Amino acid sequence: MDAIALRLIPLFWAKVSKTDSCWNWTASKFWCGYGRFAADRVGWYAHRLSWTIHYGKIPTGMLVLHHCDNRSCVRPDHLFLGTHKTNRDDCISKGRANPLRGEHHPNARLSRDDVAEIRRLCKIALFSHREIGEQFGIKQAQVSRINVGLSWVDPSP
Repeated sequence: MDAIALRLIPLFWAKVSKTDSCWNWTASKFWCGYGRFAADRVGWYAHRLSWTIHYGKIPTGMLVLHHCDNRSCVRPDHLFLGTHKTNRDDCISKGRANPLRGEHHPNARLSRDDVAEIRRLCKIALFSHREIGEQFGIKQAQVSRINVGLSWVDPSP
């Protein structure tokens, strides 16, 4: 364990409330809900500092993830290392990912049928992308993205 982490241990534990399940960070938090710890002009995420105190240095490129999904938890046996892919897979497996895509997304302006029609109109080239966009209430750039497959990659069910 590095010297900084050793010196910070008493300050760290003063801000932790242990329960039977999670050990919750009670001091300040980042906007996203993760614990925030600062000392000597150095800022830490509390769960990452907990990992460092208990297990040592976090390898470059690795994230410290939560088994418990409690962002303020710093209990070391609730933490594990992973990549961004591990984090995404964990999110999906626990049902926390936003599965709403295409016409099911709450901000969707188009249906699958609209996208199929936009592609058909682009293919026959009777109208400009600007004119097609006006017909569907979207910008010319979005029509272009739909036409080349950068948006609405798979409009089929």
